[in-house]
Amino acid sequence: MNLQKSQVNSEESSLLPQKISLCNRRVILWIVVITVLVGVCVGYFGFYWGKQKVTLKVSQPFAFKSGGIGDASVDGFSRTDSNLVFFEDFDGDSSLTSGVWKIARTMDGGGNGQFQYYTDSPANVYVNSSDGSLRLKPALFEDMPPINGVPSFDVMTGKCQPYPACANFHVPDCTTKWGCQGTGDPLNILKPTTSGSVNTKGSFDYTYGRLEIRARMPRGDWLWPGLWLMPSNSIYGGWPNDGEIDLIETRGNAPGYMAQGGNPAGRDVVLSTLHVMGNVFWKSQGKGTGIDWTEDYHTFGMYWSDEEFYSYYLGENDEEIKMIDLSKQNGGYKNGFGRDPYGYNATTDNSINNIYRSNLTPPKVGVYDDAPISAPFDQPFYLIFNVAVGGAQNGCPDPDYWGKGAIWCTRCWPVCTQPTNEFYYAKDSWYPTWQSAEEIDKLSMAIDWIKVWQ
Repeated sequence: MNLQKSQVNSEESSLLPQKISLCNRRVILWIVVITVLVGVCVGYFGFYWGKQKVTLKVSQPFAFKSGGIGDASVDGFSRTDSNLVFFEDFDGDSSLTSGVWKIARTMDGGGNGQFQYYTDSPANVYVNSSDGSLRLKPALFEDMPPINGVPSFDVMTGKCQPYPACANFHVPDCTTKWGCQGTGDPLNILKPTTSGSVNTKGSFDYTYGRLEIRARMPRGDWLWPGLWLMPSNSIYGGWPNDGEIDLIETRGNAPGYMAQGGNPAGRDVVLSTLHVMGNVFWKSQGKGTGIDWTEDYHTFGMYWSDEEFYSYYLGENDEEIKMIDLSKQNGGYKNGFGRDPYGYNATTDNSINNIYRSNLTPPKVGVYDDAPISAPFDQPFYLIFNVAVGGAQNGCPDPDYWGKGAIWCTRCWPVCTQPTNEFYYAKDSWYPTWQSAEEIDKLSMAIDWIKVWQ
């Protein structure tokens, strides 16, 4: 028995190196397999995220450093991936439900007495599937579905029974304090058009940086599109003391339309404006002319630091063609922000300032005295994009922004009813321009992408 056991042990001992060798080979094989798999995964995800970082194409908008303050002294807000703090290219409908973009729902025409009802309907706000652009498109109130079983035209005009209950309209989930409800009346109809407006209030804002927006303006009489920014807080006492940045605004009327003292004001002119205390906007206003801004996409931008500001559009070879120019390098009166009574320095001639200063009473005088030289543009601003329609403003015969050619004045002066009525009942003169623009996909404002660098 002992001999047999010894023989068995001897045989097992001779086989042991072979077993160990086989085991080692299996272990090594598994290690190789696992290593390859890990390498593939790491390589895949490394390529994926590397690609994302390089191309900055994401299915959702990203926004971080919201409220952050940019420092131009580092590298001048250069257009680098590392400086990019906001990017949106509207890659899919999910962009509008991501929480970044707020869609306005209101009949409030603001201080301009505009003629549109902003909705969140896909008829007015949508991502165009053919080119992936955000679209803000005007339409007619009467083209909306029935309201509580009553045709929308009858609600708008009050031509329904039992009146006034049948003509009461409440804006669903209204986003403003005013303009949330109304009653159609034959003598004072509801807003006769619908349109779209989006903003990033509460989701993204920034102080100082470079903003660029690639967009195409809408075509059609009396359309008033804008790409602009407003302060997230009121620290200087309300508008206009708190400031407003109109990167661009234009009109959808054909080239040759004249407004504001006989100045060209058709769709071949874009205005860029800073509004500040006293609203002496003409001191810091520029324009881009000679281009039909509805024909194609253009890149509009602004450079904003604690010392200077300028807005521009990109021309051939991406040349920055300035509109507002408060850039330091130009010298002279365009020497950046300065110690002006209104907190900036757009002119050395203070005669206009003196006139306004004499008409202002405390506490408005000196609201920027202890503030930085960039005040009121020393605080976070958020983005707003909209397509407004018309605007009564100062009333007839010269409704300010639109000038004496406004159809809601020219067809009735000196005996005019409500501007909304006059505008709507002149529909045969302007609505065909909307229809012809829609036929060639130019009725809507189209926004391709937005980028902010800090």
